[in-house]
Amino acid sequence: MNNVRLDVLSEVIPPGYNISHKPRPTGRAGGVGIILRETLSLKMLTTSTYQGLEHMVVRVTSGSLTYHIVLLYRPPPSRKNRISAGLFYEDFSDLLSRVTLFKGKLLILGDFNVHFDDSESVESKQLNTLFETYNLHQHVSSPTHHQGHTIDLLLTRANNAPEEVWVTDPLISDHSAVIFQLSTSKPPLLVRIVQSRNFQAFNTAAFKRDIQESELASVPNSSDPEQLTSLYAKITTRILDKHAPLKTRTITICPRAPWFTDNIMCATRGTRK
Repeated sequence: MNNVRLDVLSEVIPPGYNISHKPRPTGRAGGVGIILRETLSLKMLTTSTYQGLEHMVVRVTSGSLTYHIVLLYRPPPSRKNRISAGLFYEDFSDLLSRVTLFKGKLLILGDFNVHFDDSESVESKQLNTLFETYNLHQHVSSPTHHQGHTIDLLLTRANNAPEEVWVTDPLISDHSAVIFQLSTSKPPLLVRIVQSRNFQAFNTAAFKRDIQESELASVPNSSDPEQLTSLYAKITTRILDKHAPLKTRTITICPRAPWFTDNIMCATRGTRK
């Protein structure tokens, strides 16, 4: 994904959402990212660079509530990438020592590439030790990989555990989706300033008459197209402002229901016509 432009990625997300992405420094594909409703405030935080894991840390604010979210991917250790299991735990421990100092609620989630469901696994025991050291709770208890292991994890502090966590297979990946619910304040609706003209009471005959009586009716011969264009725009705008003044309004953007697609909107318009 590091070779894909962010504006291209933005085309595949739902309306009303933004994407933030941290690409893999080297090699093909990879990286981590977050898709978030545009009414929420997001700030990407600067952290250390680690060889044993890919990650990004963001601060998400909704009203008076703040979440620090750590998105993580652990590349499988191999001779080719020169990443050992010990390097991951060293880097992850350093990352935890930093992010657990953040105020507000903390979420750590991602692909750890560890069979966490195997309680006898050395790596699973190492992770559990780290979680206990930093007072973190892991909430995924179902297999998240097609081979039947739990490798995608969700961590929080004890005082901000999710209300519900479940795993579902979207049939588009060898990983299942981990879905959870959090208590948060409702984000404010978007407010935009727009300009428009009211043509409902527009007097077409009077508008034509003013055009005919304006300087446009006696434009001198000129070979300068830029001067003619400027004159036309100036006069027509002045007359248009007389008959349909430009007004500035502040509007509230209400989010569309997820089921209300563009096709349904077009069909509704056709029915009203």
